[in-house]
Amino acid sequence: MPATIYKFNNTKKSGFNFPDFFFIDTSFLINSFFPVPEKIFSRINIICSDFLTLLETKAKSEEICLFTDNYVLNEFFFYILKNKVESVDFFTTPYDRHIQEYKDKGRKNPLSELLKDHHELIAKYYHLLKYYYERIMAIPIAVLEADHLQTKTTETVTEKMCNIVELYNILPADALNIAIAQEAGINDFIVIDADFHRVDGINVYTCISNRSPCSICPRK
Repeated sequence: MPATIYKFNNTKKSGFNFPDFFFIDTSFLINSFFPVPEKIFSRINIICSDFLTLLETKAKSEEICLFTDNYVLNEFFFYILKNKVESVDFFTTPYDRHIQEYKDKGRKNPLSELLKDHHELIAKYYHLLKYYYERIMAIPIAVLEADHLQTKTTETVTEKMCNIVELYNILPADALNIAIAQEAGINDFIVIDADFHRVDGINVYTCISNRSPCSICPRK
């Protein structure tokens, strides 16, 4: 069976019972904080931002607890760098010339090459990484670390991840987040990615349908 899906709007109905614990995925953070010009995605951004405000209110009143993990934060921070560099620095000298050189050499990820060769770009946007980290911590969202989890079965987190990939054909990064959350006793996921809908036994809180585009999702 697929995941149980709860739309954000349904949680606002009288009598809806929120679970005690949520795991927040990269896709929700990105769609909450970063508007995009496409009409459908802009609407998703508004819905996600409103739901984040609701979650923050409940978390600060200790009605719910919110969690994420280091892998989500890594993806989120890389998206911030990617977004800024691609929108600004790709078109300025000397970075525009170097991007073309990477492409001419057949490099598959010119952005990563640029950041490695020009680490001043990371320094340039570090203030944004710090701002959003502090913003996330202030919600508050606690960060799970896989190395510190006590596995509840003989199966390791990595083995659980591999099993999830095999069973549901989702990307390893998504499967790893699910495995980490479940090892921490969390089975409710806030995510804007329809791939999660295929995973049996989890609860997905979202604003998209199975056939919707995943909006801004860094791995897709």
